[in-house]
Amino acid sequence: MALAQVVALEYLGGYRVDATATAADTRCDFLFLTRAQKVPAAPWQFVGRERRNRSDDDVTDIYRRVGAG
Repeated sequence: MALAQVVALEYLGGYRVDATATAADTRCDFLFLTRAQKVPAAPWQFVGRERRNRSDDDVTDIYRRVGAG
């Protein structure tokens, strides 16, 4: 994920973002991946896909940890 997106989530959204851990190593309940990356293995379940209004190549897939809250 681009640094600008991480900053926006933390500053504007008030979220704490772990932008350094891999999908296998993070303790977060949600995972945001750019489409360039491969699909994560379990325990992640696909939730949705978001894209910027004017950019079809800027797509982020959203996953939720199975069994989370």
